Amino acid sequence: MQEDLIKINYKIFREAFTTQLESIKKNRVKYIHKAIHRPLRDKNSQKSYLDMVYLGPRDAKKALVLIAGTSGVDGYTGSMILHFVIEKGVVGFVDEDTAILLIHALNPCGMAYYRRCDEHGIEVNRNCLLQFDKLPVNRLFERVKDYMIPKNWNERSVAETNAQIHDVVESSLYSHFEEHFRKRQYKFWNMPYYGGESAS
Repeated sequence: MQEDLIKINYKIFREAFTTQLESIKKNRVKYIHKAIHRPLRDKNSQKSYLDMVYLGPRDAKKALVLIAGTSGVDGYTGSMILHFVIEKGVVGFVDEDTAILLIHALNPCGMAYYRRCDEHGIEVNRNCLLQFDKLPVNRLFERVKDYMIPKNWNERSVAETNAQIHDVVESSLYSHFEEHFRKRQYKFWNMPYYGGESAS
């Protein structure tokens, strides 16, 4: 079991994806592969990349888009799905009017470090505003910002944090708290559901 877990790392999954692209060539389908280097290296000091593979005509009116790794750590499941659809012949959907775009590791940092956020603490799926000049305000995070992240991480500080959050939950009803807590916030990079203050 431990050996299997060691194999779940970004480098191995990316190599498997790029190697599998060779099988597309055998189907005589032209494709464009662009690897965008991201600044942060993975845990093995290897460079991390967002890989985009476009198959089909550039002027296609329709496109099937498959994305792996928006929330980082889910990239391993997504990578296996991409492997499966390539293996089962997804290139067969390409025609003169239809293209396919495969995106491997939209958030390579999160994938490499088994986290939801990218190298800036941003959850990529919450970084999708049309404009960032007027950011939404999540008042719940304003209320809990002083004790959500303890300055010292020990049993006492964790217990105090839990007690304070419990008081907020009790005073606002759980469903109300849950609703606001899961909404994105754009101010506190070190707290959950941070959507960033600019496009990532």
